[in-house]
Amino acid sequence: MQKFGLLYIGLLWCLSSVVQADIAFRVNGEDLVANNDDVLFAELNKDNFNGPVIDIELSDEFGQKLAHFTRKHLGQRMSISIDGTLVSAGTKIREKIGQKLTVTGLSEQEASRIVQSLLTASES
Repeated sequence: MQKFGLLYIGLLWCLSSVVQADIAFRVNGEDLVANNDDVLFAELNKDNFNGPVIDIELSDEFGQKLAHFTRKHLGQRMSISIDGTLVSAGTKIREKIGQKLTVTGLSEQEASRIVQSLLTASES
């Protein structure tokens, strides 16, 4: 019975991680989180050096929130997590970020997994 319970909990965790993809922006302990409804588009592309990049488009409403958040914190360091994976740690905010953003510096596998997770979550 105990093994079944752990398997069930593991299955629920797996399902929730696929359905509950989000993007979290953090500056000095202050968070701004985009949920499934805020992610309109996510696509895996290549940069000029053939490395993986994730292009993301957010809703107008969340894009405005993000623009305000990043404008408020210009010059400070921000971390970004997507689907629980830290994709940017301590990057200095040099300009406001709005509705569209590009994430770089991930492996092909990690970028593909994140895009798939974002797309699956936004469809549910």
